[in-house]
Amino acid sequence: MKKKSKKKRSSEETKEKLKTEKNIPPLFSELLDQPPIDKTDMSLLQLLQKNARMTNIEIAEKLNTSEATVRRRINNLMDRGYIRSFAALLDYKRMGNAVKANVLAKVEKDNLERVANSLKKSKNVHMLCQVIGDYNLFCELIFNNILELQEFTDKLSNNPDVEKMDYYIVTKSFKSCPWSGL
Repeated sequence: MKKKSKKKRSSEETKEKLKTEKNIPPLFSELLDQPPIDKTDMSLLQLLQKNARMTNIEIAEKLNTSEATVRRRINNLMDRGYIRSFAALLDYKRMGNAVKANVLAKVEKDNLERVANSLKKSKNVHMLCQVIGDYNLFCELIFNNILELQEFTDKLSNNPDVEKMDYYIVTKSFKSCPWSGL
């Protein structure tokens, strides 16, 4: 017993040392502690991404496994954080004059977090990321109409922390993104 606990402690110490030495960001360091997912889990996740309303029995048939295995694996993936939630994916095209736009903004570095926190509160912001390049903030936006987009971009461009901004309106999708609905 003593040998096993010593080996386990040594393994944990090695992981911590690697995280510290390589200065791995917290988000990625958490991934080091997660055992990798196997092909069955990956296939299960892909099926759920396409249709989260599939029954465990339907998934089991597609994966050639039992319903109990599917149920256990889904619960395990949820517990480990691979599945954050199940959501309805909307088709905004059917809802009227929806407009999807992408905005790139260069924000003063010291105020990036503040601007991002402010943008996160908008119901129109579906994705918000810090990026590397000429700009440091990327937003994916969906509006009910073009006037809402105009109001949003006017407000953002008048923000003194925004040095420059470009936006692109999506007019046609060659491969759509299921979670954004356009």
